[in-house]
Amino acid sequence: MVRVQVKPNNEFERIGDDLKTIQTIDLFTALLGGDKIMNTLDGKVKVKIPMCTQNEQILRIKGKGMPIYDRKNLYGDLLVQLNIRSGFAVLIYCFIKTSSFSIFFLSFLILVSKSCIIRFSSFESEFK
Repeated sequence: MVRVQVKPNNEFERIGDDLKTIQTIDLFTALLGGDKIMNTLDGKVKVKIPMCTQNEQILRIKGKGMPIYDRKNLYGDLLVQLNIRSGFAVLIYCFIKTSSFSIFFLSFLILVSKSCIIRFSSFESEFK
């Protein structure tokens, strides 16, 4: 009998054949979209961040997870949880709550809200 023990990893969490990782992005990339270089088991890949990404949204990268047992050349997926750097979001949240923002900033928020939904509920708990 052979017993295999998998070492814990600080970057990836194993979920069956899939791997999960958490990446931090800035607010502007979350709102406008962009690219981010991420580590996988095979090396680095460029991942496209979609416009209007929500905090803690999960992207699935096909075939970048663990090898599937007894299935030659098949791999699980890499699940990437995107956390928006809270410094920017908290700043916007404070402006909205105190109503002390400029017409320019209000125009920007209206423009953004027409193309996507911004959720601040995950940051609200920081102010209670």
